[in-house]
Amino acid sequence: NASNEKLYARAIRIVMQATKCDYDTGRAALDRASNSAKMAILLVETGVSIEQGKRLLEQNNGFLRRAIEQVKSL
Repeated sequence: NASNEKLYARAIRIVMQATKCDYDTGRAALDRASNSAKMAILLVETGVSIEQGKRLLEQNNGFLRRAIEQVKSL
């Protein structure tokens, strides 16, 4: 989780790079995800809600790739 300004900016770059989204999309997703880059990436890649994202990550033992694949296989 991004806890200060430098880490927050880094987390936005991580989300942007992982999802190939623009700055505003990455920042908005990170804000919605309470500064969790993993959750923000899941939101951008799949469009699920925060609650669905938490459930997906739990079901997949925190593995982001598996969570994304689960959504895309539906």
